[in-house]
Amino acid sequence: MEKRSTEQIICSWLLPLVKSAIQKPFFVGLSGIQGSGKSTLVRKLQSALIASGVQTVQLSLDDVYLTHDDQVKLARNNQENRLLSTRGQFGTHDLELARDTLQRLQTGELPIQLPSYDKSAFDGAGDRATPEQWPRIEHAPECVIFEGWGVGFRPLDDSALSRIWDCMDDSNQYRRTLRYAPQSVRQINQNLRDYMKGVMGPDAPLQALIALIPQSIEDVYQWREQQEQELRAHSPAMSPEQVIAFVDHYYPSYELYFDQMRNGFFTKGDGSRQLNLFIDHDRDLIGYEVI
Repeated sequence: MEKRSTEQIICSWLLPLVKSAIQKPFFVGLSGIQGSGKSTLVRKLQSALIASGVQTVQLSLDDVYLTHDDQVKLARNNQENRLLSTRGQFGTHDLELARDTLQRLQTGELPIQLPSYDKSAFDGAGDRATPEQWPRIEHAPECVIFEGWGVGFRPLDDSALSRIWDCMDDSNQYRRTLRYAPQSVRQINQNLRDYMKGVMGPDAPLQALIALIPQSIEDVYQWREQQEQELRAHSPAMSPEQVIAFVDHYYPSYELYFDQMRNGFFTKGDGSRQLNLFIDHDRDLIGYEVI
């Protein structure tokens, strides 16, 4: 029997959900740590869905980052919170732009231009592309793929968050989170609560979730460096030291929210809406499960 590709496995699970959905377009999230192959997989999945007769568009959480100027202002106004010193964490996205874009896709307000972000701008610090560079959608999609490193993450309640600091030695599974002041982490957790409102909550707009699950979250450092190596070949990009510092800003959210997302984003009892794809250190698929 011929081995199925990852996008074929996804389509065999996703197409029945899309076809049977009453509400269109159907919004499916795609989550994975940085460098895990989300962008490549999204392109392949979009092509496979279109080939199956499902008009599909994609939007990335990265595309709604704050502008460079607004990110600089955010960092300046939150100098005590190192997690907000650069783009990445919850709080560094333009939620108004995200909600407006998703709502217009939901209601079929066409034509629509989808935001785009240039990660190479300002020597790798990044900036939003000009509207003239944004892709223009003329026809109503049947499926929207919303991908991003934090898609599917949910905030912790206050008591669960406070218990993280009960143990301050190396046995604590949140040891990288402990590098930051509790008030800084609480601010990120509160920011994530705002994302639940109309951007990536478990009820709307997301109707299903695909999650790339690595053997180790530590792989993010190697994978992110590989991405920057490709960028350095033809445009300004971060140095290896900057990559480590950059990923360090994300890592507390991986420690806090990744396992919860992997175990199920949607309400218990509402099964089959999440597909976990297990990948090895080389990003090759080694298994999958539907939960």
